[in-house]
Amino acid sequence: MAITNKVMLITYPDSLGKNLTELNEVLENDLKGAVGGIHLLPFFPSTGDRGFTPTDYTTVDPKFGDWSQVEALGKKYYLMFDFMIKTTFLDNLNIIRIFKSTKTKVHMPICF
Repeated sequence: MAITNKVMLITYPDSLGKNLTELNEVLENDLKGAVGGIHLLPFFPSTGDRGFTPTDYTTVDPKFGDWSQVEALGKKYYLMFDFMIKTTFLDNLNIIRIFKSTKTKVHMPICF
């Protein structure tokens, strides 16, 4: 979906309903034509922090739906997602494997 000069809705997948299906219904019925894009706050499986401690970026948390629902939203709206790297996420074996396999050193800033 092309980016247009329209409102971008910032929402959790369960803020305007219980899941992505209900979010889509609200967008189609109550907000039709008012929104051009969606900044979809964390919808990945997470250990806490309202989704901001993801454990797997390849999966949609089943309580919100699945990738087909995210893709359906992407056909109607331009989408934006968050990518969080936290200490608990760095413990994830996939990230460690990627860092070990890279030939260049990876430098990560430390923010306080």
